[in-house]
Amino acid sequence: MRKLRFLFVVIIDICIILYFIFAPSIIRQGIEESRVSYWKYADEDFCGMINVWHVAQFKTHTGAVGNLIKEQAKIVSKKHFGVYFTVTAMTPDEDYERIARGESADIYSLPLGFEYSDIFLPLDESLTSGIRPSLISTGYNGDTLYALPYLYSGYCLSENTELTKNTDAESISSAEDLKNAVSAYTSDKHVPLCGNIVYACEYGYSGSFDETKSFKDGKTEYAVTDFRTVGDLERLQQRGKGFTHRYIALDNCTDLVQYLLLNKKLQPEKYKYCAELINLLLSDKVQTALSSMNAYPVTEAADIEALRDSYSSVALDLFSLYMNPKVPRSDLMRGWQNYYHFRDKLLLIPSDYLTHRKEHKEYNYIHRYYACAGRSAYDV
Repeated sequence: MRKLRFLFVVIIDICIILYFIFAPSIIRQGIEESRVSYWKYADEDFCGMINVWHVAQFKTHTGAVGNLIKEQAKIVSKKHFGVYFTVTAMTPDEDYERIARGESADIYSLPLGFEYSDIFLPLDESLTSGIRPSLISTGYNGDTLYALPYLYSGYCLSENTELTKNTDAESISSAEDLKNAVSAYTSDKHVPLCGNIVYACEYGYSGSFDETKSFKDGKTEYAVTDFRTVGDLERLQQRGKGFTHRYIALDNCTDLVQYLLLNKKLQPEKYKYCAELINLLLSDKVQTALSSMNAYPVTEAADIEALRDSYSSVALDLFSLYMNPKVPRSDLMRGWQNYYHFRDKLLLIPSDYLTHRKEHKEYNYIHRYYACAGRSAYDV
């Protein structure tokens, strides 16, 4: 028993000796780390959280835009001690619900078709360097820049070749060609075309429309689809499901554009970090990397010819067509909620509305909306 007590005393003595030997250096190291941390914080204009809302109205052919933003936000965070980003993806409805509750973000990633001036900060035009004029012009409300485009996608005509039995690749190069192709399968009980109704209007098509889901279900011969739908169909085929199809280029009009905006009430000390993230998303490296998502770059500096080879599928075949896109002017619609509201209202008009479309005020309103960059307006 005495031996155990003696051994215990020896161990305690050794621990006390070791503490006095090493504690000062550990304490000094902690003080030094605290001092370094203090100076790192002191080097920054802001320390804390910057919130980013990514509002998704469309999906790219492959991948997720929200993840792209998160990757670039991490790069900014690593460069600035104590600066962090949270990136939250949501639908337009979720965005409106949060705003109604009084919530807000510092940076917004929004689809085309929204009100610019209510809650957003006018942007410095130096941020537009390298962005193609046909795209940057859509970010203005009057003479004031509020939104910076940073990627976009497009549309095509998809054909269910199992239903049409078309084995040749005849082209559809006009609205009349499309009408003739569709009329071959039209009956009183069957509508052979569905998809983006506004795009079809602007292309000049006249006739009836069905719901987009009918094409995905293999019940409709043709559909005006975005690139994501084409990608989904391709992925189904790779798994031995779905149906055989082909896609056909129609026009270079698109409303599938994503923009970056800043909150009007953004703290001034946050601005440089937000601008750094924006510049990263518009950098040649990131714009080139968009090819992995089969999304198109907005900048002129990207090596377009070298970039072409990294695309696949529909984005590659329509690459040249969409390098000079026609994009609607959102400011004419006074809010992207209005655009989608009126687009949906078109579906409620009788099936012959496309034939007599100029008589419908909803159509004319959207027609006015589609005053694309590079042209005054479509004739109405």
